[in-house]
Amino acid sequence: MPATSPATTLLVVSHPCVRPVNQEIYADLLARGVELQLVVPSHWRDPYEPGGFAPQPIAGLEGRLHPLPVLGEGRQQRHLYRARVGRHLRKLRPGVVFIEQEPFSLAGLQWALACRRAGVPYGVQLAENLERTMPLPVRWWRGYVLRHAAFVAARSERAAQLARSWGARGEVGFVAHAVPSWPEVPHEDQDVFTVGLCGRLVEEKGITDLIAARDAMGAPCRLRFIGDGPLREVAERAPDSVVVSGTDHLAMAAQYAKLDAVAVPSKATATWAEQFGRVLVEAMACGVPIVAYASGEIPWVMAGSGAGEVVPEGDVAALSAALSRLEADPQLRRAQGEAGRRRVAERYTVAASASALWSLAGPLAR
Repeated sequence: MPATSPATTLLVVSHPCVRPVNQEIYADLLARGVELQLVVPSHWRDPYEPGGFAPQPIAGLEGRLHPLPVLGEGRQQRHLYRARVGRHLRKLRPGVVFIEQEPFSLAGLQWALACRRAGVPYGVQLAENLERTMPLPVRWWRGYVLRHAAFVAARSERAAQLARSWGARGEVGFVAHAVPSWPEVPHEDQDVFTVGLCGRLVEEKGITDLIAARDAMGAPCRLRFIGDGPLREVAERAPDSVVVSGTDHLAMAAQYAKLDAVAVPSKATATWAEQFGRVLVEAMACGVPIVAYASGEIPWVMAGSGAGEVVPEGDVAALSAALSRLEADPQLRRAQGEAGRRRVAERYTVAASASALWSLAGPLAR
């Protein structure tokens, strides 16, 4: 690992940063003069690349990524760094550490313990929005990590509430998942009203509900599924439907440009509910109106945006009716799309998220 001089102001530990798109807020902070370094897994896998991949830095962060081997790669909450993390803290000499992991994750505990031993203040992220049962040891270390965290970067209002109820004593602030700095891609007129569903093709994302809602519409409607997963064949078999997989996140703006509306009919399970819904703010940024179920944090993200319509979770008839209203009214689509763009400019840019994070971490930096 290369020597770092001057001492690091902010050290970020982040498995999401194996993806270049998730590094943008740190590149923004670096451009503002914050001396920072990032620790990431040296190899990672996810449902889109089960064979795994190595991290790559975006422009400006070359030489600031420190890949370390992990045990349990691909397991977001259950991976550990296979390294003496305390030694890396001493090498990089951070003033403050942001552990971009949940407080109940193994990596979160590992780095929190190392920061405590080194006397370095740290913060964690919290996206979890369900008060679900966890084993006693996990509840213990979740409480330990939160009690000693100098700050918590909450990804939603509900996450902030849970942070406090689980024992957080430091400052709890909202730090949004930012919309990537995509180039603007002009909308492509389609020969038929086209609705997109972006993300994992799994039951909890409402794949079958969307197909049923489309079938109940009284007007032609094409479905465009952008993603992959166990229900891919279900999506492919649906009439007048297209499945697009293998799209790099940096190319998603071109996919949104092909859509007249985005559907987010997510349905909560016993262990998961939409924690933020990045698709919501990405669609807003691209000027695409949204129809979504009132599930998880979706109503909170959509509230006051004017970017679309939220209908009761699981109400296929209401979902179909909302899509029909958009299909029949191009002016409504344009108005909601422009409202979404304005909301993103106000709250969800890379610069806004970077500022929110630095307002929590910056005062602690030595």
